[in-house]
Amino acid sequence: LSYRLGTDVYTDKRLSIFSIGSNQPDNAPGGEISENIQTHRYVYQDILATFKRSLTDDIDASLMLGSNVQYEHSQDQYLRGRDLTIPGYYNLSNASNLYANSSYSVLKKTGVFGDLNVNYKEYVFLNVTARQDRWSSFNKKILYPSASLAFVFSDFINQKWFTFGKARVAYAQAGK
Repeated sequence: LSYRLGTDVYTDKRLSIFSIGSNQPDNAPGGEISENIQTHRYVYQDILATFKRSLTDDIDASLMLGSNVQYEHSQDQYLRGRDLTIPGYYNLSNASNLYANSSYSVLKKTGVFGDLNVNYKEYVFLNVTARQDRWSSFNKKILYPSASLAFVFSDFINQKWFTFGKARVAYAQAGK
């Protein structure tokens, strides 16, 4: 059994200043000051349980079950002031033309998954997996199944020049 928890948090603060009479930006010859603050918080957690067992002398199996939760919060605040009144004083309170915009988003994703492996005498292998994810942004569940069957046929060929051969058939489905 294993459990992991992690987080990533950061803030990006940007300040742009264009003095009165500067040639940038083209549409603000009276000067401009802008402030942009972006905040991001990302939290994730995983829990995994693995089981291994010999079912008979010839058959071994392993099963891994798990869950994953991801949470993301982003916020963006933008403030701009144009047409500065006092030259050299770079504060939004010095601007006569103000603009503000703010946005945020929250996204939560949860997933459950499993992985079953069975082998017979180390030459026939069966693998079945499934994962189901759910996103808060569109309240939909999506299933990702897969299965494969492999056969190591080189164990039955007794030639020195032929050291390994394996045939495999697989099926997998991706999200829609």
